[in-house]
Amino acid sequence: MRMEITSEEFMRKLSRELAFRRFDVVIGLGRGGVIPGAISAELIKTNFGTIHYELYGEGMPPPRIRGTL
Repeated sequence: MRMEITSEEFMRKLSRELAFRRFDVVIGLGRGGVIPGAISAELIKTNFGTIHYELYGEGMPPPRIRGTL
């Protein structure tokens, strides 16, 4: 079953779920998760960090992971 919601509905549901939990940091992945991660971190008033990763096919260099916190 597939459920479709708007990003506004998603953020409201997420902030309700996280309202009574405490997190030290939110991590946003550099392939589409940076903006939602930054918004989530702001909503719950915590630190935000990013991780960027690169995927390579066969015969390419191994993946590298870079991050900031």
